[in-house]
Amino acid sequence: MKKLLLMVILGALALGACSPSYDQEIDEIVEKENERLEETPNEDNVESIEREDAQIAVYNDGKYIEIAYMIRSDYEADFVYESTDNGYELNSSGELREQLKNEEPDYTENMEDS
Repeated sequence: MKKLLLMVILGALALGACSPSYDQEIDEIVEKENERLEETPNEDNVESIEREDAQIAVYNDGKYIEIAYMIRSDYEADFVYESTDNGYELNSSGELREQLKNEEPDYTENMEDS
């Protein structure tokens, strides 16, 4: 019984070690989004977001991170951040959005297909 429990624990650790972790990057994006929301107050918008309330997709080994969340009951905000030498910056390129639609994300969080 101890061997089985040990094997299950080791297996779970091995699986966890194989999946990429983008915790710092995602936390940075959520923080930047909250700063952006503070700078552009609107009575229809949410005042801040939590990581667990946002859909997140990471592309190209963390080069691009897409974040989407509901700001009203009928409208979802969707933004793409790009990794630069100075951290992540908002990228509003329509071409990039179209490109990412055709790519498989490296990592997702809070998405139906996760």
